[in-house]
Amino acid sequence: MFKKILVAYDGGDISMRALDKAIELAKDTPAEIHLISVYGENDIQALRLHGTQYPANANELFHPGSEDYKEAEKNYITLFQVESAERVRQAGIPVHPIVTKGKPHQAIVEHAKKVRACLIVTGTHNQGTAAKLLLGSVADSLIRHAPCPVMVVGEK
Repeated sequence: MFKKILVAYDGGDISMRALDKAIELAKDTPAEIHLISVYGENDIQALRLHGTQYPANANELFHPGSEDYKEAEKNYITLFQVESAERVRQAGIPVHPIVTKGKPHQAIVEHAKKVRACLIVTGTHNQGTAAKLLLGSVADSLIRHAPCPVMVVGEK
């Protein structure tokens, strides 16, 4: 039985599957879910590629030259995180949402240590070997550096 489940959430379809799995694990137990979303330099573009819901005025709103770019990016990530936290609450599970800036795998590992997570649940886009070599994989890094077990939820 897990008491503290940390879910890495980027608003995409696969991270929603990971969140659903965490809710399933926590349901009818005394577990709580810690929901973390991490953003960094130009991450809003990466979110768009991974299927995250994207506003119609995104090109204007999230243009790196915009004065409000960083604030808009953080607000946008906070918006989808708030919606997901409400989904956890509706399942009757205590939830602790956090939006933070940094490198995803490092921020997730640090937060897992801070809250003493018993399990990290994350999604993976099942990238090929070449993509992993060029881009790295957050799930892969979590498996190697996490202070607790990691559950990786795939596309299917």
